[in-house]
Amino acid sequence: MYKGVILLLISIGVIGAIFIYLDKNSIVESLWFFLVFTLFAAFNFQMKRATQYRFESDALICKTWISKKTIPYAKIKLVKPGKSVEAGSKMALTFRGLILMYNEYDDLFISPVEESKFIAELLKRNPKIKTKNAQ
Repeated sequence: MYKGVILLLISIGVIGAIFIYLDKNSIVESLWFFLVFTLFAAFNFQMKRATQYRFESDALICKTWISKKTIPYAKIKLVKPGKSVEAGSKMALTFRGLILMYNEYDDLFISPVEESKFIAELLKRNPKIKTKNAQ
Protein backbone atom coordinates (compact mmCIF):
# COMPACT_ATOMS: atom_id res chain seq x y z
CA MET A 1 0.00 0.00 0.00
CA TYR A 2 2.74 2.45 0.95
CA LYS A 3 4.57 1.86 -2.34
CA GLY A 4 1.46 2.86 -4.28
CA VAL A 5 1.04 6.06 -2.26
CA ILE A 6 4.70 6.98 -2.68
CA LEU A 7 4.54 6.31 -6.43
CA LEU A 8 1.40 8.47 -6.72
CA LEU A 9 3.01 11.37 -4.84
CA ILE A 10 6.19 11.21 -6.91
CA SER A 11 4.09 11.11 -10.09
CA ILE A 12 2.18 14.22 -9.03
CA GLY A 13 5.47 15.98 -8.30
CA VAL A 14 6.93 15.04 -11.67
CA ILE A 15 3.79 16.08 -13.56
CA GLY A 16 3.71 19.41 -11.69
CA ALA A 17 7.37 20.02 -12.46
CA ILE A 18 6.78 19.27 -16.16
CA PHE A 19 3.85 21.71 -16.33
CA ILE A 20 5.91 24.44 -14.68
CA TYR A 21 8.77 23.77 -17.12
CA LEU A 22 6.44 23.90 -20.13
CA ASP A 23 4.75 27.07 -18.88
CA LYS A 24 7.83 29.05 -17.86
CA ASN A 25 10.60 27.17 -19.67
CA SER A 26 12.64 27.17 -16.48
CA ILE A 27 14.21 23.93 -15.32
CA VAL A 28 15.29 25.54 -12.01
CA GLU A 29 11.71 26.41 -11.01
CA SER A 30 10.57 22.93 -12.04
CA LEU A 31 13.25 21.29 -9.91
CA TRP A 32 12.42 23.52 -6.93
CA PHE A 33 8.74 22.62 -7.23
CA PHE A 34 9.54 18.92 -7.42
CA LEU A 35 11.92 19.12 -4.46
CA VAL A 36 9.52 21.09 -2.23
CA PHE A 37 6.52 18.94 -3.17
CA THR A 38 8.44 15.71 -2.60
CA LEU A 39 9.77 16.86 0.78
CA PHE A 40 6.30 17.97 1.88
CA ALA A 41 4.74 14.68 0.75
CA ALA A 42 7.46 12.64 2.47
CA PHE A 43 7.08 14.60 5.71
CA ASN A 44 3.28 14.22 5.66
CA PHE A 45 3.56 10.51 4.89
CA GLN A 46 6.07 9.97 7.71
CA MET A 47 3.91 11.88 10.20
CA LYS A 48 0.85 9.80 9.36
CA ARG A 49 2.80 6.56 9.59
CA ALA A 50 4.49 7.51 12.85
CA THR A 51 1.28 8.44 14.71
CA GLN A 52 0.44 5.70 17.22
CA TYR A 53 -2.03 5.16 20.03
CA ARG A 54 -1.04 2.36 22.38
CA PHE A 55 -2.91 0.90 25.35
CA GLU A 56 -0.63 0.14 28.29
CA SER A 57 -1.67 -1.38 31.61
CA ASP A 58 -2.37 1.93 33.36
CA ALA A 59 -2.26 4.62 30.65
CA LEU A 60 -2.90 5.49 27.03
CA ILE A 61 0.27 6.37 25.10
CA CYS A 62 -0.23 8.80 22.23
CA LYS A 63 2.89 9.20 20.13
CA THR A 64 3.74 11.13 16.99
CA TRP A 65 7.02 11.62 15.26
CA ILE A 66 8.04 14.54 17.47
CA SER A 67 5.95 14.29 20.65
CA LYS A 68 4.53 11.81 23.13
CA LYS A 69 1.74 12.03 25.71
CA THR A 70 0.94 9.58 28.46
CA ILE A 71 -2.60 9.86 29.80
CA PRO A 72 -3.60 7.68 32.77
CA TYR A 73 -6.99 6.02 32.20
CA ALA A 74 -8.19 7.31 35.57
CA LYS A 75 -7.70 10.91 34.38
CA ILE A 76 -9.81 10.55 31.20
CA LYS A 77 -13.26 12.02 31.83
CA LEU A 78 -14.92 12.19 28.41
CA VAL A 79 -14.48 10.91 24.86
CA LYS A 80 -16.47 12.59 22.11
CA PRO A 81 -16.37 12.86 18.33
CA GLY A 82 -15.04 16.18 17.15
CA LYS A 83 -13.03 18.20 14.69
CA SER A 84 -9.38 19.13 15.01
CA VAL A 85 -10.21 22.83 15.39
CA GLU A 86 -12.25 22.10 18.54
CA ALA A 87 -9.33 20.79 20.58
CA GLY A 88 -6.18 22.40 21.93
CA SER A 89 -3.62 19.59 21.57
CA LYS A 90 -3.58 17.53 18.40
CA MET A 91 -2.03 14.14 17.72
CA ALA A 92 -3.63 13.44 14.36
CA LEU A 93 -3.42 14.68 10.78
CA THR A 94 -7.13 14.39 10.00
CA PHE A 95 -9.92 16.91 10.50
CA ARG A 96 -12.37 14.52 12.17
CA GLY A 97 -11.67 12.18 15.04
CA LEU A 98 -12.06 11.92 18.80
CA ILE A 99 -11.46 14.46 21.52
CA LEU A 100 -10.26 13.09 24.85
CA MET A 101 -11.04 15.32 27.83
CA TYR A 102 -8.74 14.58 30.76
CA ASN A 103 -7.46 16.16 33.97
CA GLU A 104 -9.32 19.35 34.83
CA TYR A 105 -9.09 21.35 31.58
CA ASP A 106 -6.91 19.32 29.19
CA ASP A 107 -8.04 17.89 25.88
CA LEU A 108 -6.39 15.96 23.07
CA PHE A 109 -7.53 15.40 19.49
CA ILE A 110 -6.75 11.93 18.12
CA SER A 111 -7.82 9.94 15.09
CA PRO A 112 -7.71 6.18 15.60
CA VAL A 113 -8.47 4.05 12.55
CA GLU A 114 -11.41 2.27 14.19
CA GLU A 115 -13.02 4.72 16.58
CA SER A 116 -15.66 2.34 17.98
CA LYS A 117 -13.07 -0.30 18.90
CA PHE A 118 -10.83 2.38 20.39
CA ILE A 119 -13.67 3.68 22.59
CA ALA A 120 -14.62 0.14 23.61
CA GLU A 121 -11.03 -0.55 24.69
CA LEU A 122 -10.91 2.70 26.66
CA LEU A 123 -14.16 1.79 28.44
CA LYS A 124 -12.74 -1.64 29.31
CA ARG A 125 -9.79 0.09 30.96
CA ASN A 126 -11.94 2.69 32.74
CA PRO A 127 -15.75 2.18 32.75
CA LYS A 128 -16.23 5.62 34.35
CA ILE A 129 -15.31 7.43 31.12
CA LYS A 130 -18.31 9.25 29.66
CA THR A 131 -18.95 9.19 25.93
CA LYS A 132 -20.90 11.48 23.61
CA ASN A 133 -22.32 10.40 20.27
CA ALA A 134 -21.83 12.27 17.01
CA GLN A 135 -24.42 14.98 16.45
